[in-house]
Amino acid sequence: MNNMKKVTAIVLAAGAIGIACMPATASAAGFYIGADVARLSTELDYGFSEEYDTQHVRVKAGYEFADFIAIEGHVYTSNDDDDIDINGDRFGFDTGNIIGVYAKPKTNFATANVYGLVGLSIWDTTYTMLTGVLATSRDTESVVMFGFGVGGEFNITKNLRFNIEGMLHVGSADYSTFFADSVDMYSLGLAAGMSYKF
Repeated sequence: MNNMKKVTAIVLAAGAIGIACMPATASAAGFYIGADVARLSTELDYGFSEEYDTQHVRVKAGYEFADFIAIEGHVYTSNDDDDIDINGDRFGFDTGNIIGVYAKPKTNFATANVYGLVGLSIWDTTYTMLTGVLATSRDTESVVMFGFGVGGEFNITKNLRFNIEGMLHVGSADYSTFFADSVDMYSLGLAAGMSYKF
């Protein structure tokens, strides 16, 4: 977690430097950037289930078209975890980098706002058997996940905002080395961070 805090601090510092270098006219636009620390709890369901908990740094950028709607893009760093299946074999799941685009409807109050997120993301996953007959065998799959969530934003200053949100991601993966049918994927995410509106 200490490494994640360091990476988050670096991302926020880089963002602050970028903001300082932006021309003054950018403040008239509805652009914003930010970074979060995020946790994903991902379940693979194939009749039985495996669960993987991963931690990420998420960089986000968006454009507010009006007081009540924005488009927001997310990029998560990759992370991995392992779990034991019904047969006692250990498997590893790597989320890979995650890239998503979301519509963001929101309220428009002076100090705090509630928002929603609805959109799609692509996860460059890797599923690996770590112990057992097929140890070191792996499947990779770019999984398209439908995501929706809700969050709150709190204005610290006119431009600086703190946010906390929860999301659900749903999709399916084809790991044909291990499963004849597609595997359902469900991932619950929690994120908290900061953003700066120009």
